Amino acid sequence: MGVFFTTPFWFNTSPGLMTLGAEKLLLGLIALFLLASIACFILKKQKNLYSLLWKKLMNFFISNTLVGAVLFFFNQEIVPFLSARIWFALWVIGMIVWISFIILYAKQLPARKEQLKKEREFKKYIP
Repeated sequence: MGVFFTTPFWFNTSPGLMTLGAEKLLLGLIALFLLASIACFILKKQKNLYSLLWKKLMNFFISNTLVGAVLFFFNQEIVPFLSARIWFALWVIGMIVWISFIILYAKQLPARKEQLKKEREFKKYIP
């Protein structure tokens, strides 16, 4: 575990192949993202308050599916610079930042729902 926190571990330009467990984990994550993007695509077709949230999640899952597949390909082909482990770390950091913005948007939805409810109630009495 001590090697995990060293600079040569992350910035090695030729790290070699992944272990079998890491391959299965990455392929499982890619498959999970692909299935989640399909589910979000189906859910975003409904025109309601949450359709934009589903669209944002679909974009997140599709983009990360493609990035994960490209990183997996580069690692399998042992491309010297592009198979470095730092790309996986940057990918994970990017996913965390992106999903945090989506979560912030999702937290605003109940207030928006309440506002729309009040607007409908007010417009009900206007001719």
